[in-house]
Amino acid sequence: LYALTVITSTGYDHVTPTTDPGRIFTVFFGLIGIPLMFITAADIGKFLSEIVIRSYAKLLQFWHFVASIVELLRTNMFDGDVDSVDSLQLKKKRRESDEETSEDDDDRLQLPIASYFALIIGYCCIGSLLFNTFEKGPIWSFIHGLFFSFNTITTIGLGNIYVKSHFYLALVVVYVIIGLAVITASLDLCSSTLKRTFTKLHYFGRKIRGARRGFANMSDDIREAMRIIAALKKTRPSKDRITLEDLKRFLEVQEHLLRQPYVPYNVHMMRWIEDNVGPHMYAQYLDDISVNGKGPLSPVALSHKMSSSDPMLFF
Repeated sequence: LYALTVITSTGYDHVTPTTDPGRIFTVFFGLIGIPLMFITAADIGKFLSEIVIRSYAKLLQFWHFVASIVELLRTNMFDGDVDSVDSLQLKKKRRESDEETSEDDDDRLQLPIASYFALIIGYCCIGSLLFNTFEKGPIWSFIHGLFFSFNTITTIGLGNIYVKSHFYLALVVVYVIIGLAVITASLDLCSSTLKRTFTKLHYFGRKIRGARRGFANMSDDIREAMRIIAALKKTRPSKDRITLEDLKRFLEVQEHLLRQPYVPYNVHMMRWIEDNVGPHMYAQYLDDISVNGKGPLSPVALSHKMSSSDPMLFF
């Protein structure tokens, strides 16, 4: 029992070494035994957690099977339709195949967090009944046994209650080792459940922020729609209500206007090159090109020739 209290870090102080070599041996024994003990407990806990998960999955499958049977009987009793019975059987097979494929996924089935605490308390209650059966005395009661079991498997080790009978010491050792495995399995499953829960909360917060951005963009669209409606009311003050067809027609007109080329509003005030050089100068220029066979003059030479001929050619 003393070696178990060392390697499980429980630390009951009723049995302690009295010599220096014994204390040094305890230190080295703990340095080697504690990691090995927790590795063993972790492996056993993983094995137990898989058993719990598979048992829970089987329970869910049984529950779905019973529900499908009840639904099948209800449909067969009230409807009597063969096609509906076949469809229910097809749904049942599809559900079973989905459950089989879901077992291979990384996301394991999640038990409620309260079930882990119930598992630990239930194991402590079993230990309390066990200790009350073998340990007789005024100290031991169901509450005392529960308290001792919880202190032992959680390695708290208050040490105010301890066993006296050496007959079932091996049974106590096995109980403590399995209890450590149960604690490890419960912590592993509970931590994975909490991790998934916090991950969902994290992504839920991201979805809320995305919804806020969507509402902000929607508010911009609403303001743009209100601006269009106000413009339509200005163009049609006699109309009481602006319908969806009016908005659609307005947008089509705006799109048609955007596709047209840009025409300056003062285009009628602009003078063209024919207006600048005059008809006779422009015709003479074209005759020179055709008679002499020369190429067209450069813009600089043409402007120099025109300005020398008539100083009022350019504005």
